[in-house]
Amino acid sequence: MWAWLIQRAAAVLLLLALALLHGLLGVRSLVLDSGVPLRWHRALFAAALALSVVLFVVVWSWRWY
Repeated sequence: MWAWLIQRAAAVLLLLALALLHGLLGVRSLVLDSGVPLRWHRALFAAALALSVVLFVVVWSWRWY
């Protein structure tokens, strides 16, 4: 049973959390390509991480099953 539970949790984390992070880091790359100053790199990275965590928590707590 534990193996099934760990596999289930890993699947949710991989399909949702990493997809959110990947998408938001892609948006960060687009913003950086538009000519944003270099000092914003670290702040945009932190914002992408924080926003992906917040979105993951919101979606996870709003699940319908």
